[in-house]
Amino acid sequence: MAIYAGFIGGRIDPAKFQAGGGHRASDRRYGSAQIEAPHGDIKFIAPLTGITAAVVGVILNLAVFFAWHVFWPQGNEGAPFAGASRPEAVLIAAAAFIALWKYRADIVRVIGVCAVLGLLLSPALA
Repeated sequence: MAIYAGFIGGRIDPAKFQAGGGHRASDRRYGSAQIEAPHGDIKFIAPLTGITAAVVGVILNLAVFFAWHVFWPQGNEGAPFAGASRPEAVLIAAAAFIALWKYRADIVRVIGVCAVLGLLLSPALA
């Protein structure tokens, strides 16, 4: 939110932008009181809530789509769960979920470990 507020502040008053291209979000004029001022304004909050819901929906849809194609590679719209499932992919996904949510592991490391495990357990390499 502070970056967005700095961006808006720079659009309103370009002199607030630093020479290096940065912004001054910490400037008093665009401080936290002004950032939180539209908190109760429904005309400001409603569109942002709608946009947030749309973005979350797209991300969730992509996650389900890719999980379906990874867990059931032979599945299609006519027979979504056709063919053999990939239990190793399900185990890798479950382990990644546990590592991220329970142990708060670094996401880059989790992605790297999952990629290596996926390559090692890939039917192409077997």
